[in-house]
Amino acid sequence: MELEQAMEERTRELQNLNAKLEAEIRERSLVEQQLLQDKVYLQYLLSGHERDRQLIAYEIHDGVVQGLTAAMMHLETAPGQIDQVRIDTALRILRGSVAEARRVMKGLSPPLLEDIGVIAAIEGMLEEQMPESCEIEFEHDVQFDRLLPLLECTIYRVVQESVANIMRHSQARHAKISLQEAGERLVLSVVDDGIGFDAVGAAASGFGLKGIAERAKLFDVEAKIDSRPGAGTRVTIDFPLIRANQDFDKWASISGNLGAAKRV
Repeated sequence: MELEQAMEERTRELQNLNAKLEAEIRERSLVEQQLLQDKVYLQYLLSGHERDRQLIAYEIHDGVVQGLTAAMMHLETAPGQIDQVRIDTALRILRGSVAEARRVMKGLSPPLLEDIGVIAAIEGMLEEQMPESCEIEFEHDVQFDRLLPLLECTIYRVVQESVANIMRHSQARHAKISLQEAGERLVLSVVDDGIGFDAVGAAASGFGLKGIAERAKLFDVEAKIDSRPGAGTRVTIDFPLIRANQDFDKWASISGNLGAAKRV
């Protein structure tokens, strides 16, 4: 009898110990999973930061550097041959370059994007930059509250660069920006009725278009740029929907795909 009681008591002790061990294993597994998610998130932010530095260089090259170069060309004439027309032209270009530099610097950390999200940030940008010669419409149909910060920044930058291209090059009278949530995807498109261009040739030489393409690659997707002379331009990117503080599996999947691509 005493032996049976001792065995039963020992069995209960072992069961309790086993339950504690299982609880510790579950807790450790959750901690490891969270650490892995944090690691993936940090790696992706660092990757995005490095890519962002390159993209900012694209913007500076396209806007500021080209303007300064043009102004220098107007002023670098033989001594005594600079007329007032050349001076006025150079000053106009320099003023434009200064304005472009301020736009780039302000765009480095748009407060609306950090405070209340990408929709309000795009609306604010359009209010400030709406050109008189072109009407730009912004249409959005989304259900998300906030997106992952890197995704919000990427969408904002693509729209910003597209609007800059419309203002600088397109001669468009109308343009439309659309952001649509469709299931687990976010479809961004920017369409204008401008003069268009040779999309193949421009994609190989234009830093602005390279920047848009590189931003899309951050999420393992492609920026589709459709244009031809006289037929306007359409930029379309089909992003994965990655909500803020959620969807870590999507992050891990995208990060893994990009890592594999880099190794190849």
